[in-house]
Amino acid sequence: MGLKSRSIILVLVFIFGVSGLTACESVSPSGGTTLREKRAASLLSGKTAETEQPGPPAGDTAGISNDDQPYPDAEIDNYFESSWRELMLRDPDWVLAEGLSGAYGMDEVMLSDLSDEYQLKTYRLIEDTLQSLRGFDRSQLSPDRQISYDVYEWYLEDQLQQAEFLEYRYLVTVYPLISVPEGTAHFFTDLHPVTDRQEAEGYLTRLDQIDERFDTLIQMLKQREESGIVPPRFAVQGAIPGLRRMAQS
Repeated sequence: MGLKSRSIILVLVFIFGVSGLTACESVSPSGGTTLREKRAASLLSGKTAETEQPGPPAGDTAGISNDDQPYPDAEIDNYFESSWRELMLRDPDWVLAEGLSGAYGMDEVMLSDLSDEYQLKTYRLIEDTLQSLRGFDRSQLSPDRQISYDVYEWYLEDQLQQAEFLEYRYLVTVYPLISVPEGTAHFFTDLHPVTDRQEAEGYLTRLDQIDERFDTLIQMLKQREESGIVPPRFAVQGAIPGLRRMAQS
């Protein structure tokens, strides 16, 4: 997402990593949506064997106070998983790099759409996700899930704050992690899996979509220039050597 500030998810890793959770590995595959950090989807569930709240045997709740009742965490666990999956699917490059295309039912062979129009739709989805999250009663969640709730809410709010500055992204720059050309090259050379015939065919299909991606990039750069939004000189000059190497390779 704009599925960069992806480094924010490092906080998720820091907070939930102590719980010994298992989840998907995350890396940003394409420029403009950088650093998809480790343990993304399942981290939000906050599940651990040690922190599961034990409940009484079925039908045996006599003499147990409300404070002793199991926390109703299952519903928000499902929400964390399903909503994060939906957000990830907005960035097919990311899903593919994580090896989750099968698990997430991503059948269409395509590169991530980096256009401003697509990113704005993603922001609207994030806003809907945030509103749905706030529909849960945080006070009724277990301590672990309250932490997950708080971090997820903070992350979604931070993502929404970026919408106002959408056109100020450095699309081509000296920084490889946020540069579309560098990010695209990294995706095809280091992240795209090619372990069988189907993946190899998908690789070739996506290669055919590079021209469309760069046409979109050029159009976005022209629109920004017309609006007076131009990256600093050092960023542009720093990107030129890398672009020349790519063009000559």
